[in-house]
Amino acid sequence: MQKYDLLTGATEDIIMDDYLLNEGDHVYRIPDDNNIYIHVLADKPISVEQCNDSGFYVPSSNGQWVGQNFNVYVDSIADENLEGTIYAYIAPLAVFAHENGTEVSIRQNAIGDKS
Repeated sequence: MQKYDLLTGATEDIIMDDYLLNEGDHVYRIPDDNNIYIHVLADKPISVEQCNDSGFYVPSSNGQWVGQNFNVYVDSIADENLEGTIYAYIAPLAVFAHENGTEVSIRQNAIGDKS
């Protein structure tokens, strides 16, 4: 079975951004679209937070909060301002580096399986 994106037909992850971070640096990234799967890869340990409402850390593929391979679903959030207007915004991601010279790639994940 081959992975593919149901909307675009892509069979590979689509690179959204690449970064070079040092220890303590972070990237705050608002995806261009919502309702997508994001794949975050790094060559050294990182942490990923999805800033959905109050935010939560995403476990890496190794089950820990620090790792090199993360998958997260990004959706939109509906909120209401003081005037009662309801609006939606896309949940941003924050990526934190734990070592100098960390290469990070944020990608839109090709999902599903084509039988």
